[in-house]
Amino acid sequence: MSISNEKQKIKEEILSQDYFKSMAKSDRILFVLRTFGPQNFTSLKDLSKMSKSTVSKYINLHLQKDYIEKRLFKLENNQRRPKYVLTESGNKISKELFEKFDDNLILMNKINRSISKLSQLIQFYENISVDESIINRIIRIISKLGDQFFTLDQNEDLFMSLFFMFYNSALTPNFRFELKEFCNLYKVNEVSIDYHIYKIMSSNLGFHLFERGDDKFFFHSEDLLGTIALRLIKDLLIEELIHFNIEGETRIDDLDKVTEDIARSLLKMGLIWDRIRKEFELLIEKLFIKMALDMGFPKINLVNMILSSKKFNANKLPIDSLIRIFNGSEDYVDLNLVPSKTNSVEKINNISGIKLEGVVGFCSSCGQLILNDIIQCPECKKRINKDHLLMEIDKALELKNK
Repeated sequence: MSISNEKQKIKEEILSQDYFKSMAKSDRILFVLRTFGPQNFTSLKDLSKMSKSTVSKYINLHLQKDYIEKRLFKLENNQRRPKYVLTESGNKISKELFEKFDDNLILMNKINRSISKLSQLIQFYENISVDESIINRIIRIISKLGDQFFTLDQNEDLFMSLFFMFYNSALTPNFRFELKEFCNLYKVNEVSIDYHIYKIMSSNLGFHLFERGDDKFFFHSEDLLGTIALRLIKDLLIEELIHFNIEGETRIDDLDKVTEDIARSLLKMGLIWDRIRKEFELLIEKLFIKMALDMGFPKINLVNMILSSKKFNANKLPIDSLIRIFNGSEDYVDLNLVPSKTNSVEKINNISGIKLEGVVGFCSSCGQLILNDIIQCPECKKRINKDHLLMEIDKALELKNK
């Protein structure tokens, strides 16, 4: 796959959109020049998908209005060739006309600009016969990241690590490589690949990871699975925040049920499959807590949801990472479903691990979180004796999960 071929695909994708097909013919001229830059008559005709006579008619119209002008451009052989370009007034009017399409254009322009920067990566993948569909997916995601990706050292081990991540996408159930198998096949260093995956994951580039045994599954917040999963979480939280502002209370009290409903929807869409469902639900719990915090969801409700999570206990996973997310952690180990790589973080066992003003302990009867001004447990209705509250999360969880 050459860079020129990829650029041609981008052009075709832009020009196949409904908004382009529905444009007035005179606007197409301006759109093509604004999107693809200076064009000669033939290329302007081809890109605008109009006849010679129609293109000639609207070129003359735009020349009269001073929206475009003809300039001579120097070619590689020192010859000069006339091309049409937007004037200052043409730029202004085209910006107003196509402002609502800017998101699409910005993305396509990012892809276009990134391709030249990605020439080394593309050439490397072509040399090791990486499937073209995977190359295209990598290019699209990197283009959405913009220059942030290029802050990482651009080398072959980084490219191989990206290849491993996309080959082991959660969206492709038929593709799967364990890291050792992958490294043996492609003759690369396992430690180096592991290191670059860590660099990618810890650089806040939008990638997500969950593990199932020796298998690793990746997806990105901008791919099909990531976009829909995060949209489902956000829509649910927006509904709850609206309800909270109207009624003064939230309806969500079971984090496990929320994640099961989201996973069930994604399963029906064919975006995940049943074998990875359990691990995916655990990751969704983390993403839900993170997004809820960012959106201003009532913290006391989140704490109760965290402490009520039976999934983490059933899978012998400590809730420490959920509490660290609640306390503002941005560590990729906390935000993804991976074994902790460090023993430096002490296990959170007591009430001091939850940074929430007014929390004094847990109900000794049911494990409910208790605030300063509560005289009766909101869960079991037992009168609160603050001298006999539980202070240890583990003991409170035992009561909650009975």
